[in-house]
Amino acid sequence: MQAKEFWDIINRDNNSFIAFKEKQPTLTFNQDIREYSTGLENGMMASLTYVAEKQDMLHIVCDLTNFEAYNKTFELPVFEGEDGKFVKWSESFFYPENKIVEFFVEGKNEIPFEVGQSNELYKEFIESKSDLNYVKWLESQVVKLRAK
Repeated sequence: MQAKEFWDIINRDNNSFIAFKEKQPTLTFNQDIREYSTGLENGMMASLTYVAEKQDMLHIVCDLTNFEAYNKTFELPVFEGEDGKFVKWSESFFYPENKIVEFFVEGKNEIPFEVGQSNELYKEFIESKSDLNYVKWLESQVVKLRAK
């Protein structure tokens, strides 16, 4: 879907921007978007917090907070760190301390993510405070269900 089409779908009231405060949609990135000057990679997730249209471009703001551990499973050491050693995005100078990522997409370009509702399973995983990573936790839940 083109960015302009995405904006037309979510902007039903002709606002210049839309802020998602209560129920933030979940974005799953379906391509590496380093071209947008972020460290987001294919498979990573974030909560959409803000979208605005500016001069035929969409300004996208998303929050990584709830998906930090999950996203680390997709990171590759592609950022140059100290002593010329390559590090992952979360280990680099470029990783945002406030966990907020902003980028712009031209209206005619495809959006680099899929949009879904808040991921209730992921929230349950976070609340469980499990030592497992998200995928292993999901597998353990399936095993429990099958045992019933």
